[in-house]
Amino acid sequence: MTRYIFTHTGRVVNIVHPDPATLDIRDVAHALARINRYTGHSDEPLSVAQHSVLVSELAPPEARAWGLLHDAAEAYLGDWSTPVKAQLVALCPAVQAWLDEWDDAIATAFGVERRSVKAADVAACLAERRDNGPRGLSDRQWFEGAGKPPPAVPLEPAPGRVVPWSADLSEWRFLLRWEKVRP
Repeated sequence: MTRYIFTHTGRVVNIVHPDPATLDIRDVAHALARINRYTGHSDEPLSVAQHSVLVSELAPPEARAWGLLHDAAEAYLGDWSTPVKAQLVALCPAVQAWLDEWDDAIATAFGVERRSVKAADVAACLAERRDNGPRGLSDRQWFEGAGKPPPAVPLEPAPGRVVPWSADLSEWRFLLRWEKVRP
């Protein structure tokens, strides 16, 4: 079984047991800028990098760095939609431990503390859906369809309009935001 991926900057990363020393913020920004949210089911491609910048902007000051990096493992593992992730964890609870190992490696690699960014994440998701799809369900139905009860945070979208960025702009804005929020 192959346990390694090769990154944009030429690093070799063990996907089974991530080594923080092999993780690079440039790889995170590059990959997340090219991964679409909602498994591509939106009006226009919306990157995980753009979502991460929005979450970071909406998070409280002490959580802004983790808000930017909360989905960073997806740069190495790909983006699993919430229903897919919930199903995989239900079928194999060890998947959650593996994802936690990744989040720990990300936090260590970049010197940030894992913090709750759920309210900011929900507000970003709702704004993204409002402005770019996918549509068809109420916000509560959407969360329930993802296999989770609606979060215990206000179901209010972020203010302003979410206009999808190009991959290059997403990567640049992600790195710019990192320079602003990094510890």
